[in-house]
Amino acid sequence: MADLLDLPAEIIVRILCYLDLADLASAIQVNSTLRTYFKTFQILQYRFALQAAGVEDNPHSDLVVAERLERLKSQEEGWAQFRFDFRKRIPVRHVPSGIYDMTGGIYLLGDASKRTLHYCTLPSKADDAAEWKRINIDRRLVDMGLSIYEHDLIAIVTTTPHQTHLGLSVIEILLLQFSTGKPHPLARQPVLHVTESRWPRPAIGIEIVGDHLALVTNYFLHHDRPDDHFYIFEWKTGTLKMDVSADNHTYSGIVFLSPSLVLLPNTREKTLDVWSIPDAPLPSSAAPTTTTTPGQPPALPAPPPRPFLALSLPPIAHSQLLLTLSCRGEPNPTLSGTTPFSRHPFHPAPNDALVIFNMRLQHLGFARGSTFSMFVKRSALLEWAGDALARIERRRRRKERRRERERERERETERESRERDRGVMQAVGEREAGETERWEDPSVSGEEVETEGETEDEEDEEGDEDGTWPGHIRWDLPHGMMLVALDAHGQPIPIPVRPPPHAEVCVPWEDWGPPVTRLFDAEDMPTRWITTSAGERCVVSSEDAAGMGLQEMDVEEEETERPPLKVLDFNYLRVRRAMAQLQREMDEGDGGLEGIPEPGARMKEMLAGDVIVDRGPSGGRTQREVVTAPSVIQHEAFEEPVQTALPYVSLACWPPRGERFDFAGVLMDEERLLGLRTDEEDAIVEIEVMHMGSGVDNQSGRDGSQMQADKVPEEEKAGETHPWYGVEQTVY
Repeated sequence: MADLLDLPAEIIVRILCYLDLADLASAIQVNSTLRTYFKTFQILQYRFALQAAGVEDNPHSDLVVAERLERLKSQEEGWAQFRFDFRKRIPVRHVPSGIYDMTGGIYLLGDASKRTLHYCTLPSKADDAAEWKRINIDRRLVDMGLSIYEHDLIAIVTTTPHQTHLGLSVIEILLLQFSTGKPHPLARQPVLHVTESRWPRPAIGIEIVGDHLALVTNYFLHHDRPDDHFYIFEWKTGTLKMDVSADNHTYSGIVFLSPSLVLLPNTREKTLDVWSIPDAPLPSSAAPTTTTTPGQPPALPAPPPRPFLALSLPPIAHSQLLLTLSCRGEPNPTLSGTTPFSRHPFHPAPNDALVIFNMRLQHLGFARGSTFSMFVKRSALLEWAGDALARIERRRRRKERRRERERERERETERESRERDRGVMQAVGEREAGETERWEDPSVSGEEVETEGETEDEEDEEGDEDGTWPGHIRWDLPHGMMLVALDAHGQPIPIPVRPPPHAEVCVPWEDWGPPVTRLFDAEDMPTRWITTSAGERCVVSSEDAAGMGLQEMDVEEEETERPPLKVLDFNYLRVRRAMAQLQREMDEGDGGLEGIPEPGARMKEMLAGDVIVDRGPSGGRTQREVVTAPSVIQHEAFEEPVQTALPYVSLACWPPRGERFDFAGVLMDEERLLGLRTDEEDAIVEIEVMHMGSGVDNQSGRDGSQMQADKVPEEEKAGETHPWYGVEQTVY
């Protein structure tokens, strides 16, 4: 029998490249030949490092494997040690507005005129130029969405007065190629009509993944309380696939879980609603349609679309109002799984990326409000979505089997009826012929016939039929119908019936949330900016960051006056590695890969509060803590204490003596931190890039957006106006 090791080394290495991290680690530990291959072939080391870092290779990068591996090692070391390989200050020369984004190596900032977007390609090396560019629009901006790495696309939401109807505003979306500022070449309709509204400027949430553009519009603070709307467009064809209307103060943000699944935080129901994007357009819920057949009564309107899954938030106290519920998950998934407009060698894996939910609550007695930040991985949300879809499919199959049994019973009844009719006719004929034999109706013979599968429904899961989680019961009726009783005079009396849940499957917080989330009291954290995560890391900056999960006894008195920056890392392998490092510190053992304990095991009680204190490479003091034990938040905002247990490592870094991290807020992407400095009026006046590890080479590893922009002729860079949509892109 042929042995695996008899194959050529190149084939063996190719096979090993398809193993996951645990299997690859086992293989190289138990076999010396495979271990030699691992040390010899950098592609194996690179595959190993990719999985350990929670990132995915980008096949569109020009770098060879050795360069990719070196960049990955350098970047991971930078994050692990809080090492800045360079810092660069970039002044903001315009008066900014509240419009901003940071994605795809781009920082974008609106201005007070509401007609211009300013953006800067963030440097990856110390000698990279950092210049501001701008896109001018001839209409009023509302907000924008970016898909830099997947489509080189910017979608700008605008509002203009209606040309013929006074008091109406037209809301549209401009689809532009980001690198050129021109209409996107893949968009059949470069201007998408959204709606006509009596309210000119909604607050919006917008995300673009694959062929779909998702848009949420709301007017939370408007005194007329108009409905919220949720739209799904196929942006390449201009097809509107979903238009869902909801009560005011329901939806405001959106996160893609996959190219076909979107999550919308529901402020009114206090849930995370997951919707499935249909293959074909759905009728608008704002104007339900009915079908009428001649000679038949009008059909009942179709039920409005609803999410297939609702994950409840921690129960909020009755004395509290949930004011806002914002969300963010970076990076977005992609349809093809690749990023064709990026030349960076790797990117964080979207499925493992953190999703942040910022909750702002207000006591109804007008006391001081409270803010909380909740972190959960996209993969956990996807797992619950998959379970719900499987549950719905099982229910559909059971209903189909039940309908088939009912149809079979009807057919059997018809056959029995025909048999009875034939028997009656035969008996009548026999009596007429003088026969006196008695005929008996088989239906009253006292014999019972058991139908095959009749007891199959007894195996149904409890609670599954009504769309709620086990233990929750409801009484559902077809949409548009009500239950009535008759009084003594025969007049109908409506019977109140609890309406069906707003989702097909509803899951209470205690069934899903505690093991897969981590909740923080964010009262002293700046939640004005939500672009604070990339992959499985997030950044925390506040005056109270020194005490947020860190051992206060280890913080020097002088350094409590210089608040640190802190990065939380939820990668489970890095959590295990940090735990193993703490274990080695305790018992002076070797602690190889095979000895790394699982989070939540015996190490939890032993190491949950232990820290490593060091003088960091960037000149300031660093402090690392492994947090695997559950945390409990006891706050008047919640009905009961809230326990969450998603493991993480926190790394805090204080600035060198004599310096301060004087930032109003800190953003992050996969390469860098971005500090924001503001003036007395809280307007951003300067940004500071703090780059982690080695950057992408300017020649062979530039971001696709910069690479594409370099191809634009200088006369176009200097400013070109396109009259039909009034867009001008300039460099200054």
